[in-house]
Amino acid sequence: MSFKTKLFASMTLTLVLFIGLTGLALAVILSLLGVDLLGIALIIALVNIFEWMIAPYIIEAIYHVRPLQANEYPWLHRMVQELSRKMKVKTPKLMLAEINVPNAFAYGSPLSGPRVAVTRGLVENLDREEIEAVLGHELGHLKHHDVGIMMFLSLIPSMFFLIARYAMFASLFGGMDRRDRGGGIVALMLIAGISYLIYFILILLLLRHSRLREYYADYESAINVPLGARKLAAALARIAVVTGRLGKTAERELAKASAFKALLIADPESYNIRTWGWSRSWEQDYELALRIASEKTREISLFSTHPPLRERLRRLIELDKELSSKTSYYR
Repeated sequence: MSFKTKLFASMTLTLVLFIGLTGLALAVILSLLGVDLLGIALIIALVNIFEWMIAPYIIEAIYHVRPLQANEYPWLHRMVQELSRKMKVKTPKLMLAEINVPNAFAYGSPLSGPRVAVTRGLVENLDREEIEAVLGHELGHLKHHDVGIMMFLSLIPSMFFLIARYAMFASLFGGMDRRDRGGGIVALMLIAGISYLIYFILILLLLRHSRLREYYADYESAINVPLGARKLAAALARIAVVTGRLGKTAERELAKASAFKALLIADPESYNIRTWGWSRSWEQDYELALRIASEKTREISLFSTHPPLRERLRRLIELDKELSSKTSYYR
């Protein structure tokens, strides 16, 4: 079974579990309390959809994002246009985030349209070959439509959290007939318990989907950018080293944006290395990636939005070897 097939199967299974568990939980909750809760769930869903529509503008305010004008980094605009044409995706609006941490992210909603943002730190610290691989990764997210899927799915656990809070509040302070109060409180407490449990499980499934979608976007970069797997590995290694060298500056710049860090190509909290040197050549950065990936450190990713750096680099290195033997894939 190929890398892409296994990855697609894992993502599909995760989504099936997520959607199936959501439907089952709602059916159980509605059967316990009746259809009144359906109205509350619909109101919460409508509020969440509204938040999803305006989320790009919130993201831009938090990350200090502005449109990148055509006369700014014209080579970057050409790169996005050529990759978009090659990958058969609509050319996104190119944005610049005025922060020093090297990173990039794809985002958007039906209201804003697709957008790709690069940070000032990415443009100033990575070379063009590495930036091309990063852009291939971000366009991969748009090609898979996983930006909208991820942003929409992330709203569902919050719905169960709010239902749990409502049920808990109603069980403590709700006005009920004395004859119905005992059974009603039990039902509401049961709903609160189920909702909190479903919330926790959905968060774990959502985080798993977030990690898998990063691998999937890595694959798109690998097959659409010449020598894409090794260039992306080099880019991730450079990002990790520069982020580590920024230290407290990186923490301050992104402290308010932790809720949206799943959008980033690299998690600044875990993708930072302070012990390695770095160069201005992607080939040398790839050697750095090989050294980082060779470390035997075991990293736990159950509660992470991104795959562990070393595991991600190892997969890119294995993918590079696999694609190198297939000239039809590695151009």
